[in-house]
Amino acid sequence: MQSLTSLQRLRIFNCSALHQLPEQLGELCSLSDLAIFDLTSLTHLPESMQRLTSLRSIYLIGCHALTQLPESLSELSSLRNLCIERCHGLTSLPRSIQQLTGLEKLTISSNPELVRRCKEGVGEDWHLVSHIPDLELQA
Repeated sequence: MQSLTSLQRLRIFNCSALHQLPEQLGELCSLSDLAIFDLTSLTHLPESMQRLTSLRSIYLIGCHALTQLPESLSELSSLRNLCIERCHGLTSLPRSIQQLTGLEKLTISSNPELVRRCKEGVGEDWHLVSHIPDLELQA
């Protein structure tokens, strides 16, 4: 991946046997848009993602085995958009998400437990996401 330093958009689709993304993902220093669709066996994201300082958008869709997002998510200072959809194993957000002060939009869809936890004023994780201007929650 060292030769892909100019890559700006990466989409990974339908790799059901892929349990983890390579640590070398963090070497994609120009990456601004990361979309991961239907990696049903993906259990976690690599810690090396914290080095993706140009990353503006992350889409996690249909990653059923994903159980947590890394605390190092807070290092993604350029992140503006985070979309989590149909990631049923993900039942809470990392505390560090509240440090993403530049995050403009968080979409959580088709994940009833995570939506419940982020519900305005009453959810256990509301205090973690209350600073995000555009919060879309759809159970």
